[in-house]
Amino acid sequence: MNTNLEFHDESQLNPDAASLWQKAQEVAHSKNYEFGVKLSRGVLQQHQGFLPARELLRRCELVQGLGDAKKGGLSKGKFQSLIKKDINKLFELIEDGFEKHPQSVELAMQLHEAALANGFLKTAIFALETVRKIDKSQTALLKDLASYYQSLGDLKEASAVYSEISAQDPSDVTSAQLAKDLSAQATMQKGNASKSGMKNEAEYREDQAANRLAMTQEQMHARIASLLEVYAQDNQNLKVSKDLADMYSQLEDWVQAESFYHWAFHLSQNDTSLEKLYIETRSKRLEAQVEEYQKALANAEESDKAALQEQLDVLISEKNQIELVDLKSLVEKNPTDLVLRLKLAQVLFNLNYFDEAMPHLQRAENNPNIKMRALLLKGLIFESKGMLDMAADQLKKANEGLISMDETKKDVLYRLGLIQEKSGLTQEALASFKQIYEVDYNYKDVAQKVENSYS
Repeated sequence: MNTNLEFHDESQLNPDAASLWQKAQEVAHSKNYEFGVKLSRGVLQQHQGFLPARELLRRCELVQGLGDAKKGGLSKGKFQSLIKKDINKLFELIEDGFEKHPQSVELAMQLHEAALANGFLKTAIFALETVRKIDKSQTALLKDLASYYQSLGDLKEASAVYSEISAQDPSDVTSAQLAKDLSAQATMQKGNASKSGMKNEAEYREDQAANRLAMTQEQMHARIASLLEVYAQDNQNLKVSKDLADMYSQLEDWVQAESFYHWAFHLSQNDTSLEKLYIETRSKRLEAQVEEYQKALANAEESDKAALQEQLDVLISEKNQIELVDLKSLVEKNPTDLVLRLKLAQVLFNLNYFDEAMPHLQRAENNPNIKMRALLLKGLIFESKGMLDMAADQLKKANEGLISMDETKKDVLYRLGLIQEKSGLTQEALASFKQIYEVDYNYKDVAQKVENSYS
């Protein structure tokens, strides 16, 4: 089965799947959508990467208009287990859910994550396009979609998505401006392409098409080599610089990615979207350095640990200070971006600037996708200030909003338990720890806490 490659060319289907695909198109054209669903799924069972079958499948399901948009998602535990152990089974279960609930945003997001995990970039984008069709109020997800189109160089489509976000939320001035800026850049890009005299323009265009498909590391390195040849001829080419930054970012080479995003930002004459990518990549580069020091510290000889710890503390302090300046700048330029406000609040918390962090967290609560993380951080601030009752209230609110027992919910319950212990609420603390104990015996020291209570 061709399950590890994403493709559009039906000539790559095996004979059985090709026959099913032909019939699926015929019955869908004759409006026999139920049968179209069955046949399209038959193709996907043999070729998960054949995107046209998934597109036809979703069209047939949406026309039938079944199910509740709020239902259909897999449990977080099952999803995380299958994404690591059996990705094909996961695709099947997601499509089982879509048959009953084709307008489920949660299923669309799970398809998006599964596709990325399997290297199916276009399928991941298609999943977000499904959200775009069924619920335009999901502006945070639509921003992700616009970012994908930007990274692929499809500025016209990215502009269209930002326009839809702006129409949905007129107060989002950042998206409105991005829609205008990207539209103008798309027009310029088209003009520049027609005037381009690069000798290897044909090869460059092939690279652009290749970038729309998921690639192996070997393929990504080959594409970087090709792009570097173009860059050597013209280092003022914004698109090539941006593509190089994107490719290095996919390889998690944060040093090179940061360098090319910085250069692309310079060439763009201060494009705010590129500034954001540059700053985010710099943060990832610093985080990677911190992780390297932490690993070295864990494996170091006892005599070397003091020096390494001192170096690590300095690095963390520098990282927080750099991120503080960067994020303050971004929030000033993008005041409606609540995700940025949450990130800024986290850095302020790390630096013990609790009072400065709180207003940003209160704003971040208005974004349902990050509300629980904002409540958690508010709880930690109240705890740091000795306001244990208010800290517990925030964590209880966060816990109530988290349905699946994922890592975030475990973190909330554990921290809530610790606060309840500090407050002398022994039974309440034990109840919080038991909820974690029932699903994850090895989580931190909950097993010891729970089992000791029976001694």
